[in-house]
Amino acid sequence: MSKKSIIVIFILIMCTIAWYAYLIVTNMDKYSKFPREGLYYFINYNNDLYKIRFDGFGLTKMDDGMAFFIEVLDGWVYYNKDSEIHRIKTNNTSKTKLTNNTDFLVRNYKIKNNKIIYIIYNKIKDSSSLYSMDTNGSNKIKLANLYKLRHRIPPLDSNWLYYPNHDDQDFLYRITHNGKQKTKIGTHRVISINQESYKDWIIYLSSKKDNSFSFIKTKKDGSEEVVLVNVNNSSPRSYELVLEDNWIHYTLVNSEKRIEHWKVNVDTKENIRKK
Repeated sequence: MSKKSIIVIFILIMCTIAWYAYLIVTNMDKYSKFPREGLYYFINYNNDLYKIRFDGFGLTKMDDGMAFFIEVLDGWVYYNKDSEIHRIKTNNTSKTKLTNNTDFLVRNYKIKNNKIIYIIYNKIKDSSSLYSMDTNGSNKIKLANLYKLRHRIPPLDSNWLYYPNHDDQDFLYRITHNGKQKTKIGTHRVISINQESYKDWIIYLSSKKDNSFSFIKTKKDGSEEVVLVNVNNSSPRSYELVLEDNWIHYTLVNSEKRIEHWKVNVDTKENIRKK
């Protein structure tokens, strides 16, 4: 083989490697928001559930219909389709519907400690409830009643779930994933709650009958409760709690109907109006 042929082959090999590396980087960036197990990402493609290799090859259809809240655990893909929770093995076998509710809509779910924690909305009663079940769909347990418009899973750790108990004026409670232990840990009504705990604290927005509101942090065991800031003569523009690093960012409408942007520090309680 001539020297020139060797050079050409070498260039072709290097170009192939570069192209393949480009595919990997491009697809990993494109699909990074989707869950991955091993070589495969599990994605929505053309409004159906698919799996695709990290390099962009091996696109394989797994189920018809758009899949929401996709999670992958121990060789299974979990997803919400048509307001029901489904699962299918990552090798594309054993497709199963875990919930079967005629009058209920599954709004959201999370998997923790081999339990699926999920919220259902009852169309007949116009109400929402919090449930848990095993990852195979067995041992379904109702944990609590929620305000009808709640759709986000409240904060949870390996043992406890922290939630506003609608049967007790939306005060903060905690309950084990199996529902066997339940404790009231807060003394303020919860309007909005941060989905993740902060250190050993639960962060939430509360309101009073005089329409004032407060940002509060409560220890997970209920041993301490701290009011971070009280806001009077104003109303929050949004009830969604935004926590970034150790700051809560919020927007309010003051008594003059003007919009103001603020942030309060969860550790120091420093409250600053943003420019």
